[in-house]
Amino acid sequence: MTDRLAALAQSRGLGELCTRLQDPRTVEPPADDPALTEKPAQQLEELLLQMIRRGGSPALVRGIRSAFESRPLELGLASWDLLCMTLLGADDGADEGALRAAAARVRPVLPAPGTQGVSVQRLSTQLFAAEVTALSLAGASDDQLAELLRGHSIGAYEELRRRGRGEALREQGTSLERTRQFAQLLHLARLETLASYYLHYLWSAFGWTPALRDLCDVLLDCGAHDRLPAITGDGDLTGYVAARSAMQTGRSKPYLDEHLSPSQGNWLRMRNQQVAATAPWTRMAEGEIGIAHSELPYMYEVVDLIADAHPAWRYGARVRVAMHAWVKNPGTDARVEDFLSQFGSDPELWRTAFDGDFGSALHRHLSACAIREATALPHAAWAWVGVIRTHCIDPAAPLDELSAHLRRQCDLGA
Repeated sequence: MTDRLAALAQSRGLGELCTRLQDPRTVEPPADDPALTEKPAQQLEELLLQMIRRGGSPALVRGIRSAFESRPLELGLASWDLLCMTLLGADDGADEGALRAAAARVRPVLPAPGTQGVSVQRLSTQLFAAEVTALSLAGASDDQLAELLRGHSIGAYEELRRRGRGEALREQGTSLERTRQFAQLLHLARLETLASYYLHYLWSAFGWTPALRDLCDVLLDCGAHDRLPAITGDGDLTGYVAARSAMQTGRSKPYLDEHLSPSQGNWLRMRNQQVAATAPWTRMAEGEIGIAHSELPYMYEVVDLIADAHPAWRYGARVRVAMHAWVKNPGTDARVEDFLSQFGSDPELWRTAFDGDFGSALHRHLSACAIREATALPHAAWAWVGVIRTHCIDPAAPLDELSAHLRRQCDLGA
């Protein structure tokens, strides 16, 4: 198995991984997951549901390109995301060229190569949408625009705003809310730049406040704490952003000492259900800090309660896996399988689920899971993170190589 895995890694340009693979002496491989090999869907939202589990496999990449081919703004943003998450090899030259060409058209709102999440330092999503889609739908009838709105067309939104219908869309709300839910699906499919563009556009162009919390969640999942918008009036969101930003900027220990350690006694005197219901987003982010420093500020069951209350929250599910791994819960392997089946591979999942105890039962199970993911999904970058974490004693060089590979793919030239 190690030789086969090395050959597959080499085909994806991961030479450093090939030289460092260790025989994991895996347990019996986990059961096959039919979702890894099912036939690509035809409809966009069904394609996105498949991408949640499978990442940027070639057939799904081509399906996404086809779905957005008449919408250069959405196509360009999705193409950037695919370049950031898909390991393209010598046999993918045509796809890579098409993705780069599409992404180049939206360069003003793209972040640094190899990173995701919309960047509005140079140009707002509203102004960029107006520039890219200017008058492209000027001749469209109201019925045609209504149909395009059902497909979440940013161009249709801009044309309606140009016709003075923006306030009516906001007051009615149905289309905006459906598009927010579509952006949530894009986020789960890891099309983070496209998702964050939609959410920023809804918030900035229409003042659609429900999109703000989702926007912050997407940008934080991208590690883009420096691109977060200003937040007022939502205490839980403010606390969540502060805690996750502290974790991402190396300030988690000062945050722990200032905010968590002094209040630990208060949390421990409260019922777990009450703690979980008190600013749950903030509590979950503080739980991640507590786990990182082996000082959880409340009973670990609180993390389970919050995750159960928000079953579609990928970050919450990941912190739950980290918590179970930290307390060495015998059911951690099942939690990892649950996460993979619902959310697919995640680089932070592999980092936090495995504590470096090579040879343990959990390690053997995670190794087997990583092999299954990478062999079924060789184009999925985050599946290879699982292989690196569970098969390399020193993962630094292979992880750097993978990141460099993705950055090169995203080089759009001058």
